[in-house]
Amino acid sequence: MARIALRTALLASTFAAFLAPSPLLAQHEHGVHAPPAGAQIGEVNFPTSCSPDSQHRFNQAVWTLHSFWYEESLKQFTAIAEAEPSCAMAYWGMAMSQWYPLWFPPSPAMLKSGAAAVAKGLAVPPATERERAYLEAIGRFYQNSDTLDHRTRAVAYA
Repeated sequence: MARIALRTALLASTFAAFLAPSPLLAQHEHGVHAPPAGAQIGEVNFPTSCSPDSQHRFNQAVWTLHSFWYEESLKQFTAIAEAEPSCAMAYWGMAMSQWYPLWFPPSPAMLKSGAAAVAKGLAVPPATERERAYLEAIGRFYQNSDTLDHRTRAVAYA
């Protein structure tokens, strides 16, 4: 009898855990706000051929992207592209910001936006082969999104 009660309690608590809102999903659904003033944030050094000002902003945008703050990283990469249209990697960042791999596949609008960012970045053109390779890699994810399923495109990106 004790085993049945224990098993029932365990099952109920497991079920309740799945029903409880996830902090990550809550952040995604409601947006994550900037870190509080004075908060320690990470640093990223991702060299590009962009200007020193754009490079500094790019590093911050990559940190934001890798912190799963996709909406904010898209704003930051877009601002870089507006300030320095020849910074091809800003378009890479815009394309990367349209794919939330931990949550859900991109919507048709996100797929269209990501593909457009890749096309703009390749049209700049990228200043180095490394930058071209980064753009081409994320381009594989957006390529043929109207005919290929999400998994196939994700594997092509990988």
